[in-house]
Amino acid sequence: MSDATPAGRRTSVLVVGAGYAGLTTALFLAWRGIRVTLVERHPDTSVQPKAFGIVHRSMELLRQIPGLAERIAAANVLDFAAEATITIGRDLRDENQVELLVGGDDVMKELASMTPAAFGALPQSKIESVLRATAEEQGAELLFGHRLESFEQDADQVRARVRDLGSGEEFAVEADYLVAADGWQAPVREQLGIGTHGLGELWRCRTILFNADLDDLLAGRKALLTYLQNEHFSGLYSYLENAIEVFGVSGAHLLGVNYYPERGDRDEDFTDERCVELIRVATATPELEVEITDQSTFVIAHRVADEMRRGRVFLAGDAAHVMPQTGGLGGATALQDGHDLAWRLAAVLHGHAGPALLDGYAAERQEIGESTADRQLARLADRMAPHLQGKYPFPPEVPAQWEHLGYRVASAAVPGAERGRQTLLEDPATATAEPGSRAPHVLVDKDGTRMSVLDLTGRGHVLFVGSPGSGWLAAAKEAARTLDVPLPAYSLGGDLTDDTGSMLRRYRLEPGAAVLVRPDGYVAWRADEESADAAAEFGRALATVLARTAAG
Repeated sequence: MSDATPAGRRTSVLVVGAGYAGLTTALFLAWRGIRVTLVERHPDTSVQPKAFGIVHRSMELLRQIPGLAERIAAANVLDFAAEATITIGRDLRDENQVELLVGGDDVMKELASMTPAAFGALPQSKIESVLRATAEEQGAELLFGHRLESFEQDADQVRARVRDLGSGEEFAVEADYLVAADGWQAPVREQLGIGTHGLGELWRCRTILFNADLDDLLAGRKALLTYLQNEHFSGLYSYLENAIEVFGVSGAHLLGVNYYPERGDRDEDFTDERCVELIRVATATPELEVEITDQSTFVIAHRVADEMRRGRVFLAGDAAHVMPQTGGLGGATALQDGHDLAWRLAAVLHGHAGPALLDGYAAERQEIGESTADRQLARLADRMAPHLQGKYPFPPEVPAQWEHLGYRVASAAVPGAERGRQTLLEDPATATAEPGSRAPHVLVDKDGTRMSVLDLTGRGHVLFVGSPGSGWLAAAKEAARTLDVPLPAYSLGGDLTDDTGSMLRRYRLEPGAAVLVRPDGYVAWRADEESADAAAEFGRALATVLARTAAG
């Protein structure tokens, strides 16, 4: 909860927007004991299904909060890895469709072997509802039906004006920091005057919900997404078994048709009669009986903010990077923005880290967000919009596993991670625990319990050493005492049993080695051998990682 002041409310972090980025920021700040207030102009989380699913990397982060992964799993609507199909074709009867994903394929199996987290198979509307409930249970103050009216900042704080849209009352909020997770229109970014780059708005997509008997085309499939390219239109068809119950929508099937306002296309052109014709083209069934139940429009765009931070204000989610939906990583990127901001802000506000730690948010998330947006754009060109080919410098194609679990980070607080020496992406199947890399998932035994090493991370930084007698243990204890920070440490062969040799191999934890892992599961520092002056060396390393001076 926030504290009252003579001028209004006082909170540590003010979050604007209750999508993936905003809810995740508020949730993980509250979990870490930080006062956080979120304002959202809508009366509740979105009822629109929007995106579908939470990818493995995002689930790795969410499962840090006890019980949250189980809560999401209980709401899953299908076994995505085994039951989902994604294709490209002229229409749904095209015998030469390109298969991008078929239930039980190798990509999903490999992803499942690289992480302790499962894919979350439920719509964004349901996920946001779970995130909201969990954030409130953790003590976050979530003010729905409230709108940010204005804000200003100085070197010490942010001062905002918020309006209760129900009563019309306006009140002041003072905060140490403001997180703008206010969506693709990004009013806070606009007020800050932060520019953007990219292709901008590409076109719009008219989504048509309908009912029809398509059992022969579906052939028993529970989930189908087909990208459509033909002489009549480009777009997509989507089906999920029990969609009416799962999404709370009016139609069992969805057809998305791309259109271009600059060519004179309008929403009004999509009469029920025209929609029926388009559905018959998409299904290659000229006499199909169709019931149109609803229509709506969304914008397809490619836009990245030039900056993700201005003073005490941070951009997150669509406010920082809007990307085409092809690939399903837009929501994941927003959620991971929120997690990254939360652990950094909490570390600074608790006094464990220096303010410069916050610089790493923009340094690391900017290039990941830009890379993801560009890769989603490349997939858009491949799946629905070949006319975009050659109009933008698409990044080289990499396996899906790399994009999901293989991003590296580089910033001043990750000594040894240098973008000039390391690529932005790597193969997570072979990656070792290098600074800037995601810590590999390996199974170990601790106190008789089999678990992933990643289950020992999350709250704060964690140290792993190669033997119970490692000099790094005493060095870590001394550095943590000096800087007054919590720092759990685990030794291979002492606290942890590695009967398969996986941790020794993937973390390169020889008896003299040490690996420091951040709350987000990235490696912050490593040493390959003992040091003659381990206390001084580790003290300097920890101070760098936390953007602190050795004296505090």
